[in-house]
Amino acid sequence: MKRFLIVIAALGWFSCENSESEIKALSDKNIQKDESIKVESFLSQGGVVKARLTAPVMLRVMAQRMVDTPYVEFPKKLHVDFYNEQKIVESG
Repeated sequence: MKRFLIVIAALGWFSCENSESEIKALSDKNIQKDESIKVESFLSQGGVVKARLTAPVMLRVMAQRMVDTPYVEFPKKLHVDFYNEQKIVESG
């Protein structure tokens, strides 16, 4: 039984061989992107709409090789309408 365990352990020890490029490929961060089409987003404050954002494409990038901070990108175009607060006066 001891011999069997020693042979299995030796096979396991010597069978693991990876090249440096394989190890680096596994340790590199993957680029994770979320893509949204026909985006329409509203910004409100205190229940009042302050802005409306529209874009044909939005990319949210989670991680890159040299950048750890996630960011949002609008590669085609971006349009934002800002709204002023209007008071409604009731007559009567």
